[in-house]
Amino acid sequence: ISKYLRHMATVGGVLLEVDHKLMMDVRNSVQTASNNINQIARRMNVSGRLYETDIEQLKADSAAMRE
Repeated sequence: ISKYLRHMATVGGVLLEVDHKLMMDVRNSVQTASNNINQIARRMNVSGRLYETDIEQLKADSAAMRE
C-alpha cells in the first residue's frame, strides 16, 4: 500500500477505495486460532492431557475461519 500511495502522490492517477474488513476478519480468526493452539500445546506439555474443551475450541476456531 505504501508503494502504491507514494506512486500516486508523485505520478498521480486514480485512487481506489479498498475495504479491508474481510481481510482483517480472516487475520483475526487465524490469530485467535493460533493463540488457542499455542495455549493447548503449552497445557499438553505441562500436563500431558488433552481436554474435550480443547478439542471443542479447535473445532469452533476452524468453523470461524471457514465462515
